[in-house]
Amino acid sequence: MYYDGQLSSLYPGFMANGHDRDAAESFILESILLAETAIKRFMASNSDNGLIPRIAASIGPYGAYLADGSEYHGCYGVSSEALKEYHLNRIRILDHSNADFFAFETIPSFQEAKVLAELLEETEKTAWISFSCKDGNHLNDGTDITECVSFFANNPKIFAIGVNCTAPKYISGLIKSIKAKSGSKKIIVYPNSGEAYNAESKTWVGLSDPVLFVTMVKEWIELGADILGGCCRIGPDHIKSIRDILPNN
Repeated sequence: MYYDGQLSSLYPGFMANGHDRDAAESFILESILLAETAIKRFMASNSDNGLIPRIAASIGPYGAYLADGSEYHGCYGVSSEALKEYHLNRIRILDHSNADFFAFETIPSFQEAKVLAELLEETEKTAWISFSCKDGNHLNDGTDITECVSFFANNPKIFAIGVNCTAPKYISGLIKSIKAKSGSKKIIVYPNSGEAYNAESKTWVGLSDPVLFVTMVKEWIELGADILGGCCRIGPDHIKSIRDILPNN
């Protein structure tokens, strides 16, 4: 089971709204307990289907906390030390939770990715890392995807590398680039719907086509994607259609 709650933005958010540090920590851990409860309910009626649900603790980008659309360009204008301070407490808390691993996701900045790699050296849990890309070759901050993948290809704590919150039309090219540099790592992709986000109005514009999305999924599987899903504006119809075409579903 993948619990995607962008936990990394909650800690300072709770404190900014008047909660103390202990309360913020308890809220974050409560989210893991809710995920565990959901798994128990699921397994109670699906114990014979061979599935082994897992909980991924979402560590989203610094831009998610800013809530100004910064994750769509990744150029925060802050030091690596500031990014480390931002992520450190959440990672420490979740490392001692019952989550199975981290999901470092929607990472638009190579600077931020390297900070997360440094923090991961101190954890017990492993992680996947998925980047947010502006086209078929570059992270949102302009860094070439192959440079980022090469940086993580031999990291023993990273078990999968990929992209999320990226337009579907760029995914096939990105999979090819990732596969060329990722070594034995799994490849994970969970794009958004292809709609564009307006940070000022906090609305989405454009069209979402579940049928076209599923057609693309078939190609992504053929190109070597191992873990598939969806991000912003991907709904139940998309996910059901993906499941229907997966091998051994």
